[in-house]
Amino acid sequence: MMQRKSRVMVIWLLVGLFALGLSACGGSEDKPVAGYPDAEDNILVEDEAAPGEVVTTEPGPTEEIIKGDEEGLEAVRGGLEWRREGGIAGFCDVVTVLAGTATVSNCATDPPQVVGEITLTNEQSQLMLTWLEEVASFEHEQSDGAVADSMSIVLTFEGQGDNEATADVMAEMEKLAMDVLATVNNQ
Repeated sequence: MMQRKSRVMVIWLLVGLFALGLSACGGSEDKPVAGYPDAEDNILVEDEAAPGEVVTTEPGPTEEIIKGDEEGLEAVRGGLEWRREGGIAGFCDVVTVLAGTATVSNCATDPPQVVGEITLTNEQSQLMLTWLEEVASFEHEQSDGAVADSMSIVLTFEGQGDNEATADVMAEMEKLAMDVLATVNNQ
């Protein structure tokens, strides 16, 4: 009886991981990006995205700061990058969060391909500005230690503050990155 329950639990866990992997890789409807040419009209789209609105791009454009080097974040006066690679679902996501915007990219290509960009909500933007002013730069890596399907998550933060990041602050930063990723993937 216990073996059957264990098997059922493992199957549901695998189904859940598979569903999570599919949702992370899900497509999204193409929308024009402010400042980029509109493919149909061949004109520039000048409107800014509303807070929380997801703007997706055509394949091709990339941004230098999502390559994972701290110099890119320094050039824009700070921000955070959350990078997830590996796992049973083969994740390869990069979320870059600046003071007012966030970009989600697929790092399976070099340079990573931009999947979507959002404007942060006022609350998210204020939280990011607080971190930028108060928290010192750091890089934090966590890995599950598996061999064949290992997954690693790297959180890189470039801030102007003097305070060392606590585990709670890092957890909040990771939650913000996951919220951005979910917002882009659900559009």
